[in-house]
Amino acid sequence: MQNAWMAIVGSCLLLTTTVACGEFEPPTISRVNSAQNADDSEDSDLGYGWKTDVEATEENGLHADYSLGEIVTSSKVKIRADEKACTACHSWAKNQDRESFCKRVNAFLKMPTAKGNSNDSFGAKPANLKRILRDWKEAGCPN
Repeated sequence: MQNAWMAIVGSCLLLTTTVACGEFEPPTISRVNSAQNADDSEDSDLGYGWKTDVEATEENGLHADYSLGEIVTSSKVKIRADEKACTACHSWAKNQDRESFCKRVNAFLKMPTAKGNSNDSFGAKPANLKRILRDWKEAGCPN
């Protein structure tokens, strides 16, 4: 046991000496936070984004082409089964930009998924919108 403590104390002293002498280099972080680098994601193979329309298809359940910016910020765009716009329940939504909304997507994805009936839990989000936003986030939140 005493040898283990000596090893720990010795490691701490070595680390302290290394840092004090300026030889310590912090590890580089290779993971990129897409919300911090949303401006770097201007181009994408995704085909849609904050300013580029999501093409309405039977698969995604949209009835018209809208950009994610329009879906999030416009009180006129209603893609939910209950015909409510995002801004109807979220007063902050009308003031979002691409970077700020990109930071909110993970929380959105953790919300319950709407089943489209009267038994939906409070705050449930449409499954089609969750798929669209998940793909957008994974692509780096492109324009």
